[in-house]
This record gives sequence, C-alpha cells and structure tokens, in this order.
Amino acid sequence: MLIPVLPEMATALRVSQMEISLIITMFSVPAGLVIPLAGFLSDRFGRKR
Repeated sequence: MLIPVLPEMATALRVSQMEISLIITMFSVPAGLVIPLAGFLSDRFGRKR
C-alpha cells in the first residue's frame, strides 16, 4: 500500500527516497518478528479469555 505513495511522502516530509525506504524497513522488520509471535501466543492461549 505504501509503495505507490513513496514519492509523495518524500516530497511532503522533505526527505530522500532512501530515508523513506528506511522508515518503512524500520516498521517492517519489527512487525515481521512480532506478528508471528502474536499469532503463536493467540493460538496457544486463545483469542478470548
């Protein structure tokens, strides 16, 4: 979803394409680690108490 708007984000925030890419990477890496862990925990303990 973010890839098509990267140039507009860079212009609006006055940052380079590289910096925008790093921001997305800084979000994606932790999300890639937390989402599987959250899935495991929800399967283990259930989604509802």
